[in-house]
Amino acid sequence: MRYTIPAHKRLGVHLHNIINCGVVTKGELTVVATDGTEHTWHAGEAIVEMLGKPHYGENRGDTPTELIMVYAGSPGMPLQQDVPQP
Repeated sequence: MRYTIPAHKRLGVHLHNIINCGVVTKGELTVVATDGTEHTWHAGEAIVEMLGKPHYGENRGDTPTELIMVYAGSPGMPLQQDVPQP
């Protein structure tokens, strides 16, 4: 899957039940877990997302972030599960 995240955009909290990984091809992506831990990836870096742990992605940069992700699931499996926030 190819994704583009606009500058200064925060995605909703979600989790993955399948392994996924990819590469940031442009910009930067910060992934923040609900426990407050975070990591930022920059263009050219490989990313492996958290499995079964609520988190969100955020583009804190001034340019769009582009990334390509690969999901190791079966046809019909959801790529993510949204996590309701209080």
